[in-house]
Amino acid sequence: MDKKTAKLSSVTHEYVRNQQAPNETIDETLQRLLGIGSNPDDLTQTVAAYLSDETRADIEEVINHIEELGPFKKQYTSESGPGGDDVIRFMDPSSGIALGQVKMGENGYTIEYRNADGDMDAVDNGVVPESLGKNTDIEELKETTTEAIESARRRWGK
Repeated sequence: MDKKTAKLSSVTHEYVRNQQAPNETIDETLQRLLGIGSNPDDLTQTVAAYLSDETRADIEEVINHIEELGPFKKQYTSESGPGGDDVIRFMDPSSGIALGQVKMGENGYTIEYRNADGDMDAVDNGVVPESLGKNTDIEELKETTTEAIESARRRWGK
Protein backbone atom coordinates (compact mmCIF):
# COMPACT_ATOMS: atom_id res chain seq x y z
CA MET A 1 0.00 0.00 0.00
CA ASP A 2 1.25 3.47 -0.88
CA LYS A 3 1.94 5.70 2.08
CA LYS A 4 1.01 9.37 2.07
CA THR A 5 1.62 12.16 4.52
CA ALA A 6 -1.29 14.25 5.77
CA LYS A 7 -0.98 17.41 7.84
CA LEU A 8 -3.42 17.63 10.72
CA SER A 9 -4.12 20.48 13.07
CA SER A 10 -3.17 19.84 16.66
CA VAL A 11 -6.87 19.73 17.60
CA THR A 12 -7.61 17.05 14.98
CA HIS A 13 -4.50 15.08 15.90
CA GLU A 14 -5.45 15.14 19.59
CA TYR A 15 -9.01 14.02 18.78
CA VAL A 16 -7.76 11.10 16.68
CA ARG A 17 -5.28 10.08 19.39
CA ASN A 18 -8.09 10.14 21.99
CA GLN A 19 -10.20 7.89 19.76
CA GLN A 20 -7.37 5.44 19.18
CA ALA A 21 -7.86 1.93 20.55
CA PRO A 22 -4.92 0.06 22.11
CA ASN A 23 -2.57 -1.36 19.46
CA GLU A 24 -4.37 0.58 16.71
CA THR A 25 -2.42 2.72 14.25
CA ILE A 26 -3.46 6.27 13.35
CA ASP A 27 -4.39 4.95 9.89
CA GLU A 28 -6.64 2.24 11.38
CA THR A 29 -8.25 4.78 13.72
CA LEU A 30 -9.00 7.17 10.87
CA GLN A 31 -10.42 4.35 8.74
CA ARG A 32 -12.66 3.31 11.63
CA LEU A 33 -13.79 6.87 12.36
CA LEU A 34 -14.47 7.61 8.70
CA GLY A 35 -16.17 4.27 8.06
CA ILE A 36 -13.75 3.22 5.34
CA GLY A 37 -11.54 0.21 4.94
CA SER A 38 -13.40 -2.88 6.03
CA ASN A 39 -16.37 -3.70 3.85
CA PRO A 40 -19.53 -4.75 5.70
CA ASP A 41 -20.67 -6.55 2.55
CA ASP A 42 -17.89 -9.12 3.12
CA LEU A 43 -19.91 -10.46 6.06
CA THR A 44 -19.66 -14.17 5.29
CA GLN A 45 -15.93 -14.00 4.68
CA THR A 46 -14.93 -11.90 7.67
CA VAL A 47 -17.37 -10.77 10.31
CA ALA A 48 -19.34 -13.94 11.03
CA ALA A 49 -16.86 -16.48 9.70
CA TYR A 50 -16.64 -18.28 13.06
CA LEU A 51 -20.40 -18.88 13.33
CA SER A 52 -22.23 -21.89 11.95
CA ASP A 53 -23.52 -21.74 8.38
CA GLU A 54 -27.10 -21.66 9.62
CA THR A 55 -26.50 -18.82 12.08
CA ARG A 56 -24.54 -16.90 9.47
CA ALA A 57 -27.46 -17.34 7.02
CA ASP A 58 -29.87 -16.01 9.68
CA ILE A 59 -27.65 -12.97 10.27
CA GLU A 60 -27.41 -12.28 6.54
CA GLU A 61 -31.20 -12.51 6.25
CA VAL A 62 -31.69 -10.03 9.10
CA ILE A 63 -29.06 -7.65 7.71
CA ASN A 64 -30.63 -7.80 4.24
CA HIS A 65 -34.02 -7.12 5.83
CA ILE A 66 -32.69 -4.08 7.71
CA GLU A 67 -31.10 -2.78 4.49
CA GLU A 68 -34.53 -2.97 2.81
CA LEU A 69 -35.84 -0.58 5.49
CA GLY A 70 -33.14 1.92 4.44
CA PRO A 71 -31.54 3.92 3.08
CA PHE A 72 -28.71 3.53 5.56
CA LYS A 73 -25.01 4.17 5.62
CA LYS A 74 -23.37 0.96 6.88
CA GLN A 75 -20.29 0.94 9.06
CA TYR A 76 -18.30 -2.07 10.22
CA THR A 77 -16.23 -2.04 13.39
CA SER A 78 -14.58 -4.64 15.51
CA GLU A 79 -14.67 -3.98 19.24
CA SER A 80 -11.27 -4.50 20.79
CA GLY A 81 -10.45 -6.63 23.77
CA PRO A 82 -11.06 -10.27 24.64
CA GLY A 83 -14.38 -11.48 23.31
CA GLY A 84 -14.85 -8.26 21.35
CA ASP A 85 -17.81 -8.31 18.97
CA ASP A 86 -17.90 -7.46 15.29
CA VAL A 87 -20.53 -4.79 14.68
CA ILE A 88 -22.37 -3.61 11.59
CA ARG A 89 -24.09 -0.28 12.24
CA PHE A 90 -26.96 1.09 10.20
CA MET A 91 -26.73 4.87 10.31
CA ASP A 92 -29.10 7.56 9.13
CA PRO A 93 -27.42 8.97 6.01
CA SER A 94 -28.31 12.57 6.90
CA SER A 95 -27.50 12.73 10.61
CA GLY A 96 -24.92 9.93 10.83
CA ILE A 97 -26.68 8.60 13.93
CA ALA A 98 -26.70 4.81 14.28
CA LEU A 99 -30.34 3.70 14.28
CA GLY A 100 -29.58 0.01 14.59
CA GLN A 101 -26.74 -2.46 14.70
CA VAL A 102 -25.98 -6.16 14.56
CA LYS A 103 -23.30 -7.38 16.97
CA MET A 104 -21.72 -10.75 16.29
CA GLY A 105 -19.52 -12.76 18.59
CA GLU A 106 -18.47 -16.33 19.13
CA ASN A 107 -21.58 -17.02 21.20
CA GLY A 108 -24.15 -15.64 18.76
CA TYR A 109 -25.49 -12.28 17.70
CA THR A 110 -27.52 -9.36 19.04
CA ILE A 111 -29.69 -6.98 17.05
CA GLU A 112 -29.93 -3.55 18.65
CA TYR A 113 -31.77 -0.29 17.96
CA ARG A 114 -31.53 3.25 19.32
CA ASN A 115 -34.23 3.64 21.97
CA ALA A 116 -36.11 6.80 23.03
CA ASP A 117 -33.33 7.67 25.50
CA GLY A 118 -30.66 7.49 22.80
CA ASP A 119 -29.14 4.25 24.09
CA MET A 120 -28.76 1.05 22.09
CA ASP A 121 -31.18 -1.62 23.29
CA ALA A 122 -31.51 -5.23 22.22
CA VAL A 123 -34.36 -6.07 19.89
CA ASP A 124 -36.42 -8.93 21.31
CA ASN A 125 -34.56 -11.01 23.91
CA GLY A 126 -31.00 -9.92 23.32
CA VAL A 127 -28.33 -12.37 22.27
CA VAL A 128 -29.46 -15.05 19.87
CA PRO A 129 -27.14 -17.86 20.90
CA GLU A 130 -25.23 -19.87 18.35
CA SER A 131 -26.76 -23.01 19.85
CA LEU A 132 -30.34 -22.02 18.92
CA GLY A 133 -29.85 -22.83 15.27
CA LYS A 134 -33.16 -23.98 13.82
CA ASN A 135 -35.12 -22.76 16.85
CA THR A 136 -34.76 -19.13 15.80
CA ASP A 137 -38.03 -17.79 14.38
CA ILE A 138 -36.40 -15.55 11.82
CA GLU A 139 -39.68 -14.09 10.52
CA GLU A 140 -40.72 -13.00 14.02
CA LEU A 141 -37.26 -11.55 14.62
CA LYS A 142 -37.45 -9.60 11.34
CA GLU A 143 -40.89 -8.21 12.28
CA THR A 144 -39.67 -7.09 15.72
CA THR A 145 -36.55 -5.60 14.13
CA THR A 146 -38.69 -3.65 11.64
CA GLU A 147 -40.75 -2.12 14.44
CA ALA A 148 -37.66 -1.17 16.44
CA ILE A 149 -35.68 0.32 13.53
CA GLU A 150 -38.67 2.28 12.22
CA SER A 151 -39.27 3.66 15.72
CA ALA A 152 -35.63 4.73 15.92
CA ARG A 153 -35.85 6.36 12.49
CA ARG A 154 -38.94 8.36 13.51
CA ARG A 155 -37.21 9.64 16.62
CA TRP A 156 -33.57 9.99 15.52
CA GLY A 157 -33.59 10.14 11.71
CA LYS A 158 -33.58 13.42 9.81
